[in-house]
Amino acid sequence: IVDAATARNLRVIKLGRAPEPTLVRRGEQIFHDADRSRDGWFSCSSCHPGGHTNGQTFDTLNDGNHDTYKLTPSLRGVTRTGPWTWHGWQQSLPASIRKSLHDTLSTESTPTDGDIRAMIAYLGSLRHPVSPHLRADGQLEDAARRGKRLFETRAGCTDCHAGKDYTTAATYKVGLESPRLFYPEFNPPSLRGLHDKRRFLHDGRARSLEDVLGKHHRPEKLTGKPLSKSQLDDLIAYLRSI
Repeated sequence: IVDAATARNLRVIKLGRAPEPTLVRRGEQIFHDADRSRDGWFSCSSCHPGGHTNGQTFDTLNDGNHDTYKLTPSLRGVTRTGPWTWHGWQQSLPASIRKSLHDTLSTESTPTDGDIRAMIAYLGSLRHPVSPHLRADGQLEDAARRGKRLFETRAGCTDCHAGKDYTTAATYKVGLESPRLFYPEFNPPSLRGLHDKRRFLHDGRARSLEDVLGKHHRPEKLTGKPLSKSQLDDLIAYLRSI
């Protein structure tokens, strides 16, 4: 208690010991700790604010070459969507986190096994927000219902984006490869939470879902069939709803 007139401490009230942080809380602290990086100027959250993405591309050490910029992926749901990295070469989430904490943060310190467990606990706590494109009762709008049928049939999307997380563990050549890429194939990113993103594909070249499906990643270029304008609109309505 402080005397406002004199700024003198009148009394100290003990509140007891602070509780020990949970494993999730410990992981969150590590995630936001810039002291772990070289010169202490950035942390995991600098590129993944709130565990999501900052929508920027970076030339990281994860793809085996330089000048091959990649879009920062969201980490929501990441504990369920292995393998990891855009190219899917990383089969171990603990190894991927360890590499990021050491190499990406450009530090000489080595993360402990406890650090890795805490980070995995924190990442596992991240959730996708509910899509604002759903009806008030949580169900799909009519256009999204039609889009769901196209997603599962004519568009051929489920060949690569399957299950509740809309991905698979395989890697594929998708016609977006550059001669500079060390790894020639890509692991399909989860399609959960697309409504909360503004750049798409591995290098962020697409600025909208219309740009993805109408130009760079048309269904007929992969395993699907051509879609009409109205069908494309329905498919995008569904993608924004999941």
